[in-house]
Amino acid sequence: MRYFSDPLFGWLFLAGLSALLATASYTDQRFMKVPKWLSLPALGLGLLISMLRGGLLAANGSAVWILGVGSVTTGVLDGLLFALAGFTVGFVLFFGMWLMGVCGGGDVKLFAALGAWIGPALTIFVLAGSLIVLWIVVLAVMIGRLLKGRSLAIRGGQSITGKKSPIVIRYSLIATIAAIPILLWAFRVDLGLVPSAKAAQTAEVRHGR
Repeated sequence: MRYFSDPLFGWLFLAGLSALLATASYTDQRFMKVPKWLSLPALGLGLLISMLRGGLLAANGSAVWILGVGSVTTGVLDGLLFALAGFTVGFVLFFGMWLMGVCGGGDVKLFAALGAWIGPALTIFVLAGSLIVLWIVVLAVMIGRLLKGRSLAIRGGQSITGKKSPIVIRYSLIATIAAIPILLWAFRVDLGLVPSAKAAQTAEVRHGR
């Protein structure tokens, strides 16, 4: 499946999403929350951009997510379904984590909005990557504090508290760290970072001649 009709659109998409995630990380670190004025517009933009992306793919004759090759209207509808599916997956996964007390409400809204941008499959990959990064950071902090002889208390998977100073780990920052390399890898062909299989075959044929 292609994600973008051309590399420029892909890079603009990635730049916009990176800016949103970076802003969420900053506000979360600075004010200890991801505000609704950021997460709700991010959701709306995700829906619109996914619809635009689907329409452009269809206009270029490329197959879209589940509706295959069709008209621009089909592509727009497919983009909407793609965004809604991603939103649902992001919301359900993080709502479950919120019920278990391991993340905040702002994290739920942020990941739901992220899902509208990148769809259900990549949302799962980003969540998995985020959890891996999170536990690497947690383990590193725990080892560092134990080596210094400090006691540890982990609360809700978000904060690690020793005797003196708390260390708070925010999911928005972890998600940003995990998401960018995962998306670069997932979009590597559409962004022009590596040649497509068809282009590689054409180059091999020309080289053989």
